[in-house]
Amino acid sequence: MVSAVAAAATSARALRGALAGVCLLLPPAVPAVAGDTVLARLATSLAGAPEPVRADFAAVALGEVLAAHEQELERLSAPGQVSRRELAKQARWARALEEYLAGMYAARDAVDAGQAVEIRVAPPEPVQLLVGRQLVPLTSPRIDNPAALDESIVHVYCETFACDPQVLGARPPPPVLLAASGGWSFQDGPTTYETADGLGFIFPDASDRAAKERAVAEVHREFRRLVQVVANAERSGRAVDYDLLEVRDSGRGDDHRVILVRGGTGVRAFLPLLAQSPELVALARPWIRARVRGVSYRQVFPRADLLLPGLL
Repeated sequence: MVSAVAAAATSARALRGALAGVCLLLPPAVPAVAGDTVLARLATSLAGAPEPVRADFAAVALGEVLAAHEQELERLSAPGQVSRRELAKQARWARALEEYLAGMYAARDAVDAGQAVEIRVAPPEPVQLLVGRQLVPLTSPRIDNPAALDESIVHVYCETFACDPQVLGARPPPPVLLAASGGWSFQDGPTTYETADGLGFIFPDASDRAAKERAVAEVHREFRRLVQVVANAERSGRAVDYDLLEVRDSGRGDDHRVILVRGGTGVRAFLPLLAQSPELVALARPWIRARVRGVSYRQVFPRADLLLPGLL
């Protein structure tokens, strides 16, 4: 890990040097005080949380930082109409980005491997993660709009885990919908509760509909959270084998793993109901893949009364 820390420090210096070379090409940015940002408020609220919670935040934050820098590297690598001098600047910036990304990948792997995570908020510095012995600032590659990365981290984290709106202040991300949007169908077949995004839960009869709606709402909420977790993993460059996708219980109560590939350590997520029902997740894999890609798909669950774990 010491060598990784040294590499990250060298990469950070290179990145700052490259930024100095290209900052004249971008509009001047007004530095934000970390304590005044929605990301800093969220980070402050999580700094003293249990280790699994801090690791969840680190996994999301590093995923968004990686995605932002990968997009910037792709932009710089695309052919464009620039002068030879500007092309040389872009090449230096791209090399610095590649080195910086190597440090970020090492930090992400360390989080996945269970390294201790500390969240540091010390205005006017950016929010930082201490992963093992590696210090990682959560900074955007786009100095013309640094707040976009902060808001993206908060949005993805609060879509995946519960966030307190009072902590986020006046600019919370869109709230997670708690109820399943859909309705009952009794025509031409079994009693089915259909969600608006394509999940059909088939029951043997229409008795105790209120309890069944509550059960569907809870499982539907976790399925949407799982889709967000998988989408975030793909956006961060993680491979996903949808034929093997599953949710496992770590045995620690509040810590579950979304297994993306065979033999992988997976991604942390709070999905207690899906962790108890591997058959439900296995049946939903085509729907999960479609929703990650923004495609409509209908998936039915026969005998949902037997599949919904401990809710009926």
